This record gives sequence, C-alpha cells and structure tokens, in this order.
Amino acid sequence: ALRTLGNIDKNLYRSDEQSKLQALVDDAIAKINKAKGKTEVESALGEALKGIGALTTKAQHELNEAKNVKKASIDNISLGNTVGYSAKSIEKAKAKLDELKAKAIKEVEDAEDVTAVEAVKMPNLEEAKSLLKTLAQELADSKASKIDEINGLSLGSTPAYTDESVKVAKDKLDELKKDALKKVNEATSIEAVEVIDTAKLLKEA
Repeated sequence: ALRTLGNIDKNLYRSDEQSKLQALVDDAIAKINKAKGKTEVESALGEALKGIGALTTKAQHELNEAKNVKKASIDNISLGNTVGYSAKSIEKAKAKLDELKAKAIKEVEDAEDVTAVEAVKMPNLEEAKSLLKTLAQELADSKASKIDEINGLSLGSTPAYTDESVKVAKDKLDELKKDALKKVNEATSIEAVEVIDTAKLLKEA
C-alpha cells in the first residue's frame, strides 16, 4: 500500500493539485500506520486512490482548457447581419447553424487529446447562410414551384371515358391551368401563390 502511494508521480499534476495529492497521501499513510488489519489498510488506500483519481492532471487540465476555448469559438459563430432577409429563411438558417454547431461541439467533447480538439473543423457558416433569402427570392421560388406543380397536372388514365368527354375535360383543365398560371405570375405574396389549390383544379376539370 505504501509503495503504491509512493509510486504516484506528483509531476503529472499542477502545483495546486500537488498539495491536494500530498494531503491525501499523508492522510492515507497515517491511517495505514495505525491500521490494525488488512481491511483497514485496503480501506485507507482505496479512499486515497479515489481522491487522487478525482484530481485533475496537467494533461487533463490542458485538454479541458483546449475544449473550452474551442467550444467558445464555436458558440460565437452567428449569421451576422440578417436585415433584408425573410423571417422564415432566417429561422431555417439559424436552425441549420445550430445543428452544425451542436455537431462540432459534440466532436470537441468526444476528443481525447488536444490534437484531436484542434482538428475539429469549425461549422460551415456559408452552408447555413445559403438558406437566407429575401422576400423577393422566396416569392420567386414559391412561384417556380407552383408553376411546375400546375404544368404537371394531367387527367391521367382515361380508358373508361369517351374520346369526346376526355377532350372536353382536357380543354377544361388546360383553361384552368392557364388561369392558375396567370394568377401565379401576378401574385405579389407567397400567400397568394400558396392559396392556389392544384388538386381543386383537377376536380373542376
């Protein structure tokens, strides 16, 4: 037991931890010298080793410091100025950035040495910022999506219907599609685009 305590390398610890280490060792040695049997010796040694295990070595301290610095750098990343962008796109960009930051921070926390901490890549801010859009851009994207949706409308399989009724239905659908496309192109808000119900057009045809 005394040999085990004597073999502990104090140089692995910083000065403030060394004093705590010495106090644990001195206390254990005092208890061991007074011990009346093997059980008391093992108890004193076990108690000391548990306390020593809770101390922070120089390497652990350096690793913790490196992790804290890296995590602070990651936490400080932000989208920056978002004036002019839509609230919806800002929300999406922030969610993406939070996701990227959380992933990077987990990698930092899982790192087992300083080199591994330093190797963790910072979150790709541009990936998040690419989701930022102005209202005009969002409106244009919404229109493009709705136009594709309208142009893709068709009656589908019609073998059970007469050629004449099919022609009438196709003409009706083409007319409805033309009118819907006009409304999309004239829309000045995303809400005006989204209110156009393509499923309803097929029912009306």
